[in-house]
Amino acid sequence: MGPSLDVSGFVTGSIIRYLRSFGGETLLNSFFSGVGVGKAAAGSLESSTSWVSAEEAYALFDVAAKVSGVNDIGLQVGMSHLKPHEPTGVADLMVSLGSVREVFRNLASLMAKYSTINDTHILEVGDAHAVIRVRGREGYHRDLYCCHFLQGVMSQIPVLFGLVPAMISETECQARGGGSCLYSIAWQEQQWSTFVDESASLFSMAWEEDKVAEVDASLVLDPTTELVQLREQIASLSERLDSAYSTAGELLGADDIDTILRKIIQRAAHAVNAPKYLLTVRAFKGEEPQVHEHGFLLNEAASLANELWSGDRDERDGSRLIVDVSSAQQHYGWLVSVLPERMKFLEHDRRTMTVYAGYAATALDVATSLITARRRDATARALLEFGNALSETKSSQEVSQRLAETVPVVIGAVGAVVMLYDPERDELIEAARSVPAQSELNLPVDRVRIPPTLIPDFEILSEQGEPIQMAVDNPDPRHASLLEPWHVTSALIAPLKSGDTFIGTIHAGFAAAQKTPAKFSADLRERFMGLANQAVIALENARLLEQISHMAWHDALTGLPNRRLFEDRVRQELSRSGRTGESLTVFYVDLDRFKQVNDTLGHSAGDDLICQVANRLADSVRGQDTVARLGGDEFAVLLPGLSDADVTHRLASRILAALNEPFNLHGEKVQSSGSIGVACTSGRLDLRYEDFIHEADVAMYKAKTLGRNTFETYSEDDLVATSHEETLADDLSKAADEGELEILYQAQIDLHSMKVVGVESLLRWNHPRLGRLLPDAFIDAAEKYGGMLQVDAWVLNQACRQAVAWDGLGLPPLRVGVNLSTGDLTKPEIVEIVKKSLDDTGLDPSRLELELSKIVANQQNEQLKSNLENLKRLGIRIAIDDVGRNGSGIPDLSSLDIDTLKIDRHMIHTLSETLTSDATASQLKEKDELDEEHLIALMAITELAREIGADLVGEGVETSFQRDRLLSAGCTVLQGYFFSPPVRARDIVIMVQAAKISPHQLEDAPRSEILTPNLG
Repeated sequence: MGPSLDVSGFVTGSIIRYLRSFGGETLLNSFFSGVGVGKAAAGSLESSTSWVSAEEAYALFDVAAKVSGVNDIGLQVGMSHLKPHEPTGVADLMVSLGSVREVFRNLASLMAKYSTINDTHILEVGDAHAVIRVRGREGYHRDLYCCHFLQGVMSQIPVLFGLVPAMISETECQARGGGSCLYSIAWQEQQWSTFVDESASLFSMAWEEDKVAEVDASLVLDPTTELVQLREQIASLSERLDSAYSTAGELLGADDIDTILRKIIQRAAHAVNAPKYLLTVRAFKGEEPQVHEHGFLLNEAASLANELWSGDRDERDGSRLIVDVSSAQQHYGWLVSVLPERMKFLEHDRRTMTVYAGYAATALDVATSLITARRRDATARALLEFGNALSETKSSQEVSQRLAETVPVVIGAVGAVVMLYDPERDELIEAARSVPAQSELNLPVDRVRIPPTLIPDFEILSEQGEPIQMAVDNPDPRHASLLEPWHVTSALIAPLKSGDTFIGTIHAGFAAAQKTPAKFSADLRERFMGLANQAVIALENARLLEQISHMAWHDALTGLPNRRLFEDRVRQELSRSGRTGESLTVFYVDLDRFKQVNDTLGHSAGDDLICQVANRLADSVRGQDTVARLGGDEFAVLLPGLSDADVTHRLASRILAALNEPFNLHGEKVQSSGSIGVACTSGRLDLRYEDFIHEADVAMYKAKTLGRNTFETYSEDDLVATSHEETLADDLSKAADEGELEILYQAQIDLHSMKVVGVESLLRWNHPRLGRLLPDAFIDAAEKYGGMLQVDAWVLNQACRQAVAWDGLGLPPLRVGVNLSTGDLTKPEIVEIVKKSLDDTGLDPSRLELELSKIVANQQNEQLKSNLENLKRLGIRIAIDDVGRNGSGIPDLSSLDIDTLKIDRHMIHTLSETLTSDATASQLKEKDELDEEHLIALMAITELAREIGADLVGEGVETSFQRDRLLSAGCTVLQGYFFSPPVRARDIVIMVQAAKISPHQLEDAPRSEILTPNLG
């Protein structure tokens, strides 16, 4: 909220005019420099319609006194203000009242022309004297400048009527500590004659009081002078009349409603000086009233306008001046001037405002008639052109674009967007905009997608087929971006319906300078819905043609382009690249561990996952790119014109991030990822389609061998990229016999005893060419081409043997955890493989713990349930891994006998460290909220473990902060790099021995330094 506007340009303009007459432009330049105002901006200070705060006015007086050396600057400025022929207009107004007495009787209203900080009370007015009391309004103080200015003005009022200046006595001064300013004013009843010596003092001659400050009179009070004054007054009145006629001419010549309203406000401000003006009119029936204001806070202007339109025309004892803007044709609204309470307007002000309101009404009559005629003409032409254009369109995109371009012409909107409904996604998707060139309005690059629930009264649109109006204040960023480029404040929405089938919507936006219809008139509704109905017929015909073509060129499950269409588009782009030299890029995208979803959740869930992946890929790329499904879990993306490596990498990273977000499959949150191979033409002009796609395929395979969930770019020199899954699977089948497989163990620490109580077995493959590979690099190949069951059997046997070997070294009995592949857990022979490992090694079954993913625990595979029951009968333990991953719920354990719950490492990693000292308040609040959510989730998992009698293990602990939070939540057995990385079997012995120290010795050092010494 800015400073209050208390003092008018009558005062500030008088300061400038006085300084100009006193010292010329040089003095004025010093003044402007002192107040920090450039000369170009000084014009507003001299304008009678501008207002400043009281403090700013006092500062102007203060600077004027300093640069001029005039101590009584306020008095001098006040006296100069009413000199004859000064361009203030107030002098003419005072003269029009007829006498000095009438001026002082109306002084309270006249003072409102100068400032709103005073309450002026007329205590007594006689034929030649008056008593006036002035107090500063509550919250304001009177300054000596203010007192002196008023004295100067009042002293000169008699001069306007050919009398000598009044003598003023201030018996009490509020600026000097009094309760108010009390003025006694006296003036002569008769004019001075021509025998007065011009060099004499009129004050001293009239009042014979030397103590009164003298004012040199420049008047020669004889009949000739009176005649001159009358002529000047007539000229001034003629100028004001010319201004009024000019206003009428300007308004009648304008056919733009906003231009008319702005000019009315400006002219009214010149004619009737007040700090606040409001004009509220309704140009067309059925529209929202428009509000133009000056000097109001926005909510104040809206509140006053609402009062008027509700029938409340309270003029507040004269502090409001309300006149009708009406013509013979219609009542448009009101023109209002506002003073602070207890101040009043003059009847002269009402007459002036009524004249301008009448001009405004006549101008609005002319403008509305012209606008109506133009709208009808434009509508007729637009509808004819629209009908002709629809007969030539062959696609729903073309129909949508024609519709979007026609709507603004027909209903007067600034812009329109056509949204088509996708029932499968339950989304309205942008199909076309009225301004297709992005450079014109900085339109969004991507199509806007919004759920229908963001549209209020959506049922009226979709079921009743009726149009609705909506204010554009929805906080959802997707909805805000829909009509944002046009800076609209409201929108009209019409439905597109074919019978009972909802097809989409037309959004017509109206900017702040326009006014949207509050309700549809019959004419507007007919035009808007006529367009919609025409478009529906064309859309249905276009969609029928598109559907036939779509089935031959698109994937039936996802609706994406199929391999045939993708190949056609790539070949076209390769041909164009050969002509233009422009590069293009292809992404080959393959889901990681898709077979696991099919095996555990069923093929229906697998199909659902494929569809969701297709949607995310389409949402991640540009509009000109092509996303295709090649088959199974393989996708490809064609990226024309993309060659910059940095841009390519950012896009690939964005796709990976999208695929990393959890998928909701039949109510279960499932984590997935993808591997991307990137191939680029890189200036090769004769590249064949088959070779281009093979390069992307090879690069994708390279990404999988390096751990999945990443992207790699094709390189001819990369040996890894030339390998194939069958080769890797074949290598794995011989890896155990070749001694390439190795098991590392990560310790689980009990914080109560600070001892190692268990280990998790982690497989590593020391490939002779590719180096050390994590399971993610080869599990897919093993499950796809066979061999995973053989690997799992080897891991089980080795882990059991190692546990028995540790027993022989005198270590306390350690629990050994083993992860089996999801596919193997559903195979009948897995039970026999586990039993054979226990029999061969002699390990107590209660010390073997098989870890299952939460997905496996929730799926309905009957063979898996049978296997788990048989494994429990052997006496082994069952653990559920990744509990709490991505904020998902706890698995249904009602049908399973679970021994351990393992809190997911990703959930633990979300536990935040303490923020830095320069963190903002919002950052601190956000951290507190996240910490609270995490603690609640941890407590819920802890409570579940307690209820089912299961142990609790937190994995992936990397910091002391995470350790402490888990401990506070009741989890006392932890594993992670904070304690130890995965190590060889011999190092577990060292760790168990090293753990025989007291807990207080471990507070200040990372556990990994203490529990894993000299591991190399």
